[in-house]
Amino acid sequence: MNAHRSSREAREARGVAVVFFGLVGAAACSSGSTILVRNPLSAGDAGTTLSAKRPPKSDTFQLAEDMLVRPDACAAPVDDAIQLAVSKDEVCVRTARSEVLTPGGDAASLGARADAVTLGNDDGTRTLALPATGAPTEITTCTASNGAVVHVLRVEHRACVRNDGLVTPWTRSLVFDAGAVDEVRWDFDDGQSRGDHV
Repeated sequence: MNAHRSSREAREARGVAVVFFGLVGAAACSSGSTILVRNPLSAGDAGTTLSAKRPPKSDTFQLAEDMLVRPDACAAPVDDAIQLAVSKDEVCVRTARSEVLTPGGDAASLGARADAVTLGNDDGTRTLALPATGAPTEITTCTASNGAVVHVLRVEHRACVRNDGLVTPWTRSLVFDAGAVDEVRWDFDDGQSRGDHV
């Protein structure tokens, strides 16, 4: 009886350990929707860059029954990169988007579109339209559901805004939102309480 109970307790302890390890791994992984980091301005005014990778925002990569291209059908990993460079004076947002060039499509048209994003902090939100920083470049090819080979282009966008309270040493979180799968939240583990600010 005691041996049976000890065996069951050992299995339960292993299960708790696996769950705990999974939670730690999820918090540390930059591909999740919430990332725990230091406040970019907590160590002074030098600032830092917040980074994340997300599934492609492009509609052709959406996980739906009628999807055109699955990311796992590509010759190389396909994702979107997001960077927020935060300093005392400004916040610069950079996105690198993976876009499928449809047969007969025009690569220049992909670079002509702005990337609309929203930044939110403890107090509100701010919407930005990020212009492309250059011509799209091909990064890989993928096999569509009909067997056709399609080309994936990388389109980079960037814009800066004045940091007029968007991020302070007392900010507790910052959210990047461009809709659907494309949301990232950075929680600052050292954000000071507003009551501590004199």
